[in-house]
Amino acid sequence: MWCSQSTGDVLEAIRWLESIGNDIKQINFNGHSVLHKAAQRGNNRFCQWVICRFGCRDSTDLLALISPDKENCCPSDLAGMEGHNRLAKWLALEEVKIALHAFKVNKDGQSNIYMPLWLKDGIEGARHAVNRYNVNDFYESGAAIRRISASIVLSSDT
Repeated sequence: MWCSQSTGDVLEAIRWLESIGNDIKQINFNGHSVLHKAAQRGNNRFCQWVICRFGCRDSTDLLALISPDKENCCPSDLAGMEGHNRLAKWLALEEVKIALHAFKVNKDGQSNIYMPLWLKDGIEGARHAVNRYNVNDFYESGAAIRRISASIVLSSDT
């Protein structure tokens, strides 16, 4: 977690930590992953590395890393609230892609991907049209959940 918060080049240190058995997919007591911490500090390069590192693997890894923390903030929310606007926009798009992939795989029965409660509840809420408006470029507690859920509902309607 500490490495991911650094503004320096930490990829070598993270790779070394992984090589000696540290699991960088751990979630702390507040619900933060390394992606939450890096996003909050505006660490673009590390965020891109994490998405790429786990993007080619089981989507449950990435779904867990983008899940909302105890205050219902996803990585894009934390980046946006700290003024890292370009990173927040990029993360918001990535969060939607990750969740859409997990939802489509789960819905089509191609995998046993666990659908977390926050996403199930968000999708249910997004079925009401009022919950699908004004969700872009808005970063606060619950905003990413609404954005992700609205994207899933809209993609299912088409």
